[in-house]
Amino acid sequence: MRGSLTLRLLMAFWLALVVTLLISVFVTQRINAYRAWSALDAEQLADAVTAAQYRGRAATRALHRRLGERGYRLVIIRGSRPLPPELESLRNEIMNAPAGKLRLPRGGLAVIAPVTEPDGDQVTAVAVQMPGERPVSPGLALGLHLVLSLLVITLVAWWVARRLTRPVRGIQQAVRRFAGGELGTRVAPEHRSGQDEIAALARDFDSMAARIETLVRDRDRLLHDVSHEIRSPLARMRLALELARAQRPDALDRCDAEVDRIDDLVEEILTFARLDPEQVSEHSRIQRESTDLAQLCRDAGERHGILADERDIRLDIKTPDRLDAQVDIRLIDRALDNLISNALRYANTRVRVHLGRTPDDIRMAVEGDGTGVAPGQLPRVFEPFWRGGDGHGTGYGLGLALVDRVARAHHGQVQAQAAQPHGLIVTLLFPAFEATT
Repeated sequence: MRGSLTLRLLMAFWLALVVTLLISVFVTQRINAYRAWSALDAEQLADAVTAAQYRGRAATRALHRRLGERGYRLVIIRGSRPLPPELESLRNEIMNAPAGKLRLPRGGLAVIAPVTEPDGDQVTAVAVQMPGERPVSPGLALGLHLVLSLLVITLVAWWVARRLTRPVRGIQQAVRRFAGGELGTRVAPEHRSGQDEIAALARDFDSMAARIETLVRDRDRLLHDVSHEIRSPLARMRLALELARAQRPDALDRCDAEVDRIDDLVEEILTFARLDPEQVSEHSRIQRESTDLAQLCRDAGERHGILADERDIRLDIKTPDRLDAQVDIRLIDRALDNLISNALRYANTRVRVHLGRTPDDIRMAVEGDGTGVAPGQLPRVFEPFWRGGDGHGTGYGLGLALVDRVARAHHGQVQAQAAQPHGLIVTLLFPAFEATT
C-alpha cells in the first residue's frame, strides 16, 4: 500500500473528518460557555461566593477557576480598596447599581451580588466580563462551525482533485497526440515518477506506446523488404522472358502477364498498407497540392478509354470546366483509377464518371450498369480482399478498400449504393479544401 493513491485519499478524508470533529468540539464548548454565562445571576453568584469563603482559600480559588471557564472574572469590592485598573473607572457604576446584571460600556457585562463574609462584613461580589471576553453566541458559533468545516472540506477536495486531474490531464494529452499519429509521444516524466496507481498507468502507457511504435516501424521495414525481395526476382523474370520470347511467344506472353499481375498486386498491397487509417495524419502521409480535379477525371477517362472500347463499353466523363482543390494528387488519381477499373470490370454497356461539389464536399461518383451487389453485401464492398458474393472476381479485392482509405486520409468517406435498374454507384466524398495560389 506504500504510495497507494487509495491510501492517500483515505488519509486525506480522515484528516478532514478529524479536523471537522475538532471544530465541532470547540464550537460545542463555546455554546456551553454561552449558556452558562447566560444562566449566571446575582443569587447564584452570592451563594457561590459565600460557600467558597466558608470552605477556605482552596474553594475560593476553585470558584475563580470555574467562573473563568465560563468567561467571568470574580472581583470582591471592599470599601474603598482599589480595583483592577480596567475596572477602576467603573467603580461608581458598579457600586451604585442594584443587585443583578449590569451592561458595561463597549459591550461588557457585570453580575453584581451583595455578600456577607464569615466575619460579618458586607462586601460586593462582582463577576465581570470585559469586552472581547464574552462567549460567542450559539448562532454565531454554528455559523463559524459551518464556514470552517466547508473550508476544510474544500481544501481537502481541492488537494485531491489537483492530485488526480493534473497527471490524468497529462496522460490524456499524450493519448491524443499518440492517436493523432505522433507515435514517439510519451507521458511527461513528472507524471510517471511516483508510486501510485496513476503513475503506474502512465508507465504502462509509455510501455504500450513504445511497443506499438516498434511494431509499426517493423511493419514498415517488412513492407519495404518484402517489396524489394519480390520486385527483384520479378525484374529478372521479365529479363528472362524477353530473351526467350522469340522461341515460345504465346507461353511467354502468358508468363509476362502473370508477372505484371504480381507486380500490380504488390503495389496495391504496399499502397493499402501505407494508408493505414490508424497511422495516416494530416502532417505525415498526405501531401496536399493545388489540383484541377476536372482535368484529373478527364485524364483518367483517356487512360481507360482503350479498355472501354475493347469491351464495347461507353465511358462517359461529366465534370465542370474546372474544379480546384487541395488534395494528394497521387492518392486521388489512384483512387479514381480503381473506381473506374472496378466499374469497367463488371459493367455491361456503360460507365459514368461524375464530378461535382457542394458548399461542404467534393463528390466523385462512378456508376456502372453491371449486375451490382446484393443489398445485404453492400457494407462489405470496402473490406480488403473481398471480391463479391462468390469470391471469383478478377481483381485482388483491394481496389475499393484502397479507395476507402484514400477517402479517410482526406478526412472524407466513400459510399456504395445500388444503381437503377441495376448496377453499382460508388461515391468518393471529401471536404472541399480550397486550392491556394
